[in-house]
Amino acid sequence: MIQRVLYSVLLGVALSLVPGCSANLTDLCTGVRFGAFPHPTDCRQYVMCLLWTPVVVPCPSGYVYHPGVQFCVQESQYRCEVGTTPGPTSTTTPEPTTTTTAECVDRPSWESFFCDDVRRAFAPNPMNCTQYISCRSNPPRNLPCRVGTIFNDLYQDCLPGDDHTCTMAGVNGDFCTGRADGSYSHPFLCNRFVTCVREQGRLESCPPFYVFDPRLTFCVKRNAVECSSLLQ
Repeated sequence: MIQRVLYSVLLGVALSLVPGCSANLTDLCTGVRFGAFPHPTDCRQYVMCLLWTPVVVPCPSGYVYHPGVQFCVQESQYRCEVGTTPGPTSTTTPEPTTTTTAECVDRPSWESFFCDDVRRAFAPNPMNCTQYISCRSNPPRNLPCRVGTIFNDLYQDCLPGDDHTCTMAGVNGDFCTGRADGSYSHPFLCNRFVTCVREQGRLESCPPFYVFDPRLTFCVKRNAVECSSLLQ
């Protein structure tokens, strides 16, 4: 009962703050009580399903929706498909060519190259996915992930994965064995959860900028990046 009330409140707030959606988006939310999908024509926004009702939600300025992690990320972290990010065109004037000395002369460390214009706390080591570069260190420095984990730039954290293929681990097939029906926290992704029914698991996702609260068994507003163990 409490969950249904919370869903209703969330739906009312969302519908009052964001523009409606066209009828052709209704099919996206058929049978989906709570979830998010890419917008079919504009990756600067996404479609959130609330009680089977589609609502178009814009990402913050400078962010786009990443379907792989199902939340909005910085434009530099995900390249949209051609034609999915319409926007005003502008004419730029080429800057005059100047002669400069080698940039590395004044560099405090090699890691600093990868922190230029980075708004995130950490940057991936392009040569080793079991390491990352701390851009908030002065100077920036290379650091190792915990054994058995790899760095994920989108989550800004070291997460369980294969260091040979640099792919993130999944949820064990026996996760729901011995568990009562209900929703449980994902083993390491705070914006996802596992719903168990008759000991069978179904992986589900919170909407962008929401994370799963195991006490409420409900998604609450918070940026998934804030869950990073590296930021604690």
